[in-house]
Amino acid sequence: MKEKHPKEITVTFPALKGTITTIDKQTFCVTGTVSRTPNGELVFDGIGEADWLIKGLGEKFKAELISKDGWRVLCENCVNEEIHNHSNFKAQCGKVTAIIGNSFEEKAILSCYSIFTGGEKVFSGDVFDKNGKCSIILTDFILKDSSLNGTPLGTEITNQIGYLYFNAPAISTTEIVKHISKTAMFLSFAYARFISTPWISYFDKNNNQKIEMFPTHKSGEAGPILYISYPGTISNLLKNGWNEWDLVHGKGLDLFPLINFHILAHNQEFIEASLLLNCIWMEAFKDQYGKNIKHYPQDRSDFFLKPNGRRFSFRELVEEGMKHFGITSPYTGFIDARNNLIHTGKIPESFGTKLEINSNLESAIEKFFFTILKYKGLIWDRKNKNWTDWP
Repeated sequence: MKEKHPKEITVTFPALKGTITTIDKQTFCVTGTVSRTPNGELVFDGIGEADWLIKGLGEKFKAELISKDGWRVLCENCVNEEIHNHSNFKAQCGKVTAIIGNSFEEKAILSCYSIFTGGEKVFSGDVFDKNGKCSIILTDFILKDSSLNGTPLGTEITNQIGYLYFNAPAISTTEIVKHISKTAMFLSFAYARFISTPWISYFDKNNNQKIEMFPTHKSGEAGPILYISYPGTISNLLKNGWNEWDLVHGKGLDLFPLINFHILAHNQEFIEASLLLNCIWMEAFKDQYGKNIKHYPQDRSDFFLKPNGRRFSFRELVEEGMKHFGITSPYTGFIDARNNLIHTGKIPESFGTKLEINSNLESAIEKFFFTILKYKGLIWDRKNKNWTDWP
């Protein structure tokens, strides 16, 4: 089936007319423009009725609009932030959906493009497609005719690292979004930053187009833990880890919060904050392992219980959980510091001690991810400060 590409990266919808609906179900007429700012905010600059604007500052609303060229635009989770001259307003939008054409069929998608932003540089692909773009072919393990392209899709959205493309007729937007979210989480792990998907374009089987836009959130400023510009790095992570992710998820391990905690810890300015978050990561892992994987009973204080009725210690559950996932020598040198942090709020006084414990703990967490996702490739060696092969 012929590929359907977006003609442009549409991020601005001018000459809009329609209504807004407030949280108390009142409706008012508005006109204006919805656009995306260079820093990633979604903004509705409009003119509204005086009766609403008098009381509307800070009020949440949604807007249903239509443009002269036929776009039907829905703005959701909007907050009115500025009012000028009793009629002009500026609002921040939490999500913008725009559709052009007849009734859009959510369960019959012909193609999809999803832009990723937030990394410090674009990643390297494995092959060059017919347009000379550096691509990773994902057909074997995601969807038919899918690829991850380490090339910006356009210049309208800044800080791009690439885009994901599907050419998969008759698939639903719901299934595609699951693949997009999972790919974004893999890229977030590789970059050690929060990779966003601020712009998604769908075409259905009747060539109607739907665009979804989201604000860009702060991604972080830390360096990547994988050699993202080295050919094969991202593709090895995806190809080896895609099915492994589903396997561990099926066993009860939710990687989304674990990766998010890891990225938060990795991007902290203060070593104390990073150490605390890494300890929370271990708490989350321990809880998921005991509750979702082993289904250990818990007492009234939420301690996990052994078959003999005695409580597991934190150390015992961490060691058992890590060994369950193939970590033969789990790192436990952080536990005394964790106990002091959790139970007394005390932090090791020596900067060198804090740095060593946190570096070892963060390295252990990364090696846990490398192991369960069966990653093979270059990683950053914290101790020797160079790139080295894993495993």
